[in-house]
Amino acid sequence: MIKSSTGLTNAEKLRRCFDGLGTLTSKEDVLRHFTHRVLLEAARKEGCAALMFASNSTRLAVQAISQISKGRGFALPIEVADNSAWYKDVIVLRPFRDVLGKELAILSVHDGLQTVVVPTLTTATPIKSSIDRLTEDFVIGLQRDFPSTVSTISRTAFKITTQYAEEGVGGCPICAR
Repeated sequence: MIKSSTGLTNAEKLRRCFDGLGTLTSKEDVLRHFTHRVLLEAARKEGCAALMFASNSTRLAVQAISQISKGRGFALPIEVADNSAWYKDVIVLRPFRDVLGKELAILSVHDGLQTVVVPTLTTATPIKSSIDRLTEDFVIGLQRDFPSTVSTISRTAFKITTQYAEEGVGGCPICAR
């Protein structure tokens, strides 16, 4: 293990960071941010021109409502875009953004693909444990009763645009957006 000048390993620093966060929602947001940054840096290190996320339409609909609920609606054009050139050196692609979660599940069973379930911070927690968990339950519940819910949310979120690619628009020094 590598110790920094503070005498703490990176794992200890990360643990302290998460321990210092008050809510599960903030922990999920920080984890999502760190995961995205690690994947982006790995893509850069390996010389990849594109980074592909397997986010489906259901996941993106939940994410859109969740981000708006947390006051991050400004990030929607970047978060749900099928092809984002936000980072000049790596393009972020979402090839499954128009496919429902149920459709992917059926395709996986039909093709005999092995399913891997990765537990999240909110796995087996009450619905009200975080904004993301509450939003997911809300959207999935609506989808059950009104089958066009996810596609309506997704299509609406996909229509939102931003001028981030224009020359002279500065980026955030914290999140690089």
